[in-house]
Amino acid sequence: MYTTNRNIQDLQEITQKACNLFLNECKKNNLNVAITETVRTQERQNYLYCQGRTATTCINAGITPEFAYQHANPTANKVTWTLNSNHKNGYAWDIHENVTGTNGEQWANTEFFYTCGQIAQKLGITWGGLWTTQDLCHFQIDTNWIEEPETDPEPDPEPETDLISNPLPISHNELIPLSLNINDNLITVQAININGYNLIPLQTLNYIQNIILTYENNMPHIKSIPTNK
Repeated sequence: MYTTNRNIQDLQEITQKACNLFLNECKKNNLNVAITETVRTQERQNYLYCQGRTATTCINAGITPEFAYQHANPTANKVTWTLNSNHKNGYAWDIHENVTGTNGEQWANTEFFYTCGQIAQKLGITWGGLWTTQDLCHFQIDTNWIEEPETDPEPDPEPETDLISNPLPISHNELIPLSLNINDNLITVQAININGYNLIPLQTLNYIQNIILTYENNMPHIKSIPTNK
């Protein structure tokens, strides 16, 4: 009735995907991970809850008196803090380090669990080691977990150019000639470079053919007059 299930295939399909992805990443980082539990029945969850608690506490939590008096073991270490674990629904799994030993060596290496926890976080997997009551060996996902696809980094966007500024890799505050295409007419003006941007003083626009610069309510207005062809 209370047999431990270690079969990943019994997890929800989405959990299987997350768990296998987690295990693959751990393997890449030379972490020897062993699955200790996947899906639990309600009876096993109740049994685990009885460990480290009195029968009265278990009964108050909702476990039947018959079950509580049979399995409550207040001298044992607590194993779980809930009767409604994500293990029951197939959204959680537990691990330990896959090493030999009879004195708890599988759970002794905290660095192992913290490294596994960091990997899980990068994959969007919840790690019990971050909870107020830590559960270093526990991992779970939400029902809407989505694997983040590996994508190539996006290239830098092309610099935007317009009448006023034209980004160029030119030294700071250097005066340069700048070509502008206005109404299909190529015009050269003097620009000043500031922090890699070539800026045209607004006053310069007054001297460009087919450009009118006016001020309305202290705001510059630039108008282009199309040429007749």
